[in-house]
Amino acid sequence: PRRTLATFHGLGGLASGHSRPFMHTMLRLLALLAAVMAFTPAARAVESAAVRSPRATVTLIADQAAIAPGQAFRVALRQRLAPGWHTYWINPGDAGQPPEVTFALPDGASAGAMRFPAPQRIPFGPLVNFGYEGEAVFTIPVTAPASLRPGETFTLAADATWLVCEQVCIPEEGAFRLDIPVEAAPRPDPVTGPIFTAAEAAEPRAGPSTARAGFDGLQGAVELAGPAITAGAVREAFFFPLEVNLLDNAASQPLTVRDGTLRLGLTRGRADDALPASIEGVVAITDAAGVRG
Repeated sequence: PRRTLATFHGLGGLASGHSRPFMHTMLRLLALLAAVMAFTPAARAVESAAVRSPRATVTLIADQAAIAPGQAFRVALRQRLAPGWHTYWINPGDAGQPPEVTFALPDGASAGAMRFPAPQRIPFGPLVNFGYEGEAVFTIPVTAPASLRPGETFTLAADATWLVCEQVCIPEEGAFRLDIPVEAAPRPDPVTGPIFTAAEAAEPRAGPSTARAGFDGLQGAVELAGPAITAGAVREAFFFPLEVNLLDNAASQPLTVRDGTLRLGLTRGRADDALPASIEGVVAITDAAGVRG
């Protein structure tokens, strides 16, 4: 307050004989501004109470600040991991377990399958895990009941389990709850919106390329073909299989790129295991600029 008054006294001196009315007006304006700031709530994310441990902070978030009856929207299990700790993809690699979420939904509501970001390779001694460090956001589509009415609250409860590892692996769990207002029209959450945008960008998506894979004994390959594939556009690539134990996860995947074709060499985990009818997975490609897509 003293700094504010000193500033206004200085301005009043410049106004000569009108200094007192000017001072009075500015102080009233300042008081009004302070009142508006005091009663204007800060933007708050639709985010549950956090489950915290020395290893991770985990919450459930929604991409909408308010939903409309019957609306499809997204929630996400958000994990912020302590340095050195990691969590897991659908196929965790040589060890681990992916997170799981079980919802308690009102009648008429439904939830879809959890979507996983493209994973990273995480070496651990002779083993290689597939998962995430830093922050991982697992999105889940939800559809609200059409019977909701504006003015009501849509309550979503969930139980989740996840595994975090460093030198040791520790299972964790938590219960989460979101209370989302129901309005006539949906209202996106400006705080969580960028989190969902980044999560969507990190999720695997079908590309314009065609793919095929095969093995002859222990050795095999996966190939992508498409006009956007050029030797100058690809810095590195790695294939993450959905099938557990399909590959020797620690083996290198030699990369060959020619215009129109990308080939990754693969090594089977065990030659005596039957091959699946189709081989599914994610090819994570890092372009010449270092952007991973």
